[in-house]
Amino acid sequence: MCKAELPSVRRVHASLDEDEVLLAIAADSDDPESLRRFASEHDLRYPILLATDEVLSAYAVDRYPTNYYLNGDGSVSSSTVGLATLFGMKLRLLRTHRE
Repeated sequence: MCKAELPSVRRVHASLDEDEVLLAIAADSDDPESLRRFASEHDLRYPILLATDEVLSAYAVDRYPTNYYLNGDGSVSSSTVGLATLFGMKLRLLRTHRE
């Protein structure tokens, strides 16, 4: 999880409609307790899952952060690799509503 993106991710999470979900997958830790501490220290209020090799492979994640934006049917609308801005995140979310 990219600490530099946390303020933007928090703002996106706060702006979601009730039928939208933000889900984080942590690929840099395999220790649930350290992940819980991190989430608590940074006041993260959305689900954070531990990545498996299968998930990373299925989504071709090899650099961090990697963000995926999904449509209502679960298909990938767009993605970013590297630091995403709040503006970029919101723009991609708007696109998912149009598709």
